[in-house]
Amino acid sequence: MPEITNRKDCLSEEINALKQFLKHHSPDLVQFIEAGAVVSKGCIKSRLELAKTNTEWYDIGGIRSRKEYSSRFFRVDQVMTVLKNPQCHDGVNLDKIQKFTQEIETDNFKSTITLFEKNNEIFIYDGNHSAVAFFEYYSKCGLDDINTDVYIITDNTKLRIFLIRCYNFFWFTLKIKKIQLHW
Repeated sequence: MPEITNRKDCLSEEINALKQFLKHHSPDLVQFIEAGAVVSKGCIKSRLELAKTNTEWYDIGGIRSRKEYSSRFFRVDQVMTVLKNPQCHDGVNLDKIQKFTQEIETDNFKSTITLFEKNNEIFIYDGNHSAVAFFEYYSKCGLDDINTDVYIITDNTKLRIFLIRCYNFFWFTLKIKKIQLHW
């Protein structure tokens, strides 16, 4: 799990802007936000921290993360190795990452990296290509100290389930009391 520094909750304007962006890229995340997930932002300041961040990919071009690395997801630093493997059948992701890396070099690259956090596990939900491109660019430049801004959406499902159960218990109790009063 990467170390995220300067983490703070997002303002409503920032959340709305992120929702607008994600509406076209990852509508699932918008549903989490609207259901009450906590949205924060922070910074990954080390190339090594970025490297050990899990992507959402578990199968790249027929190569599975469990078989190759005994992990649930590929980490950022593993993706290019897998994509360049002759047994990998995924030129589309390789081309996209290489294109993004070139855009970073020319300073024409704009990206948002959105992490999803659940049960003390964090992975990149949106911006996998961008994160790998940043890692490749920083590696190529030999930069270890970096500043990569990220958004973090924290699923607080347990809290929501607890609140829903409290709500249901309250209404059930009220209904029972009302029925008892009529008898």
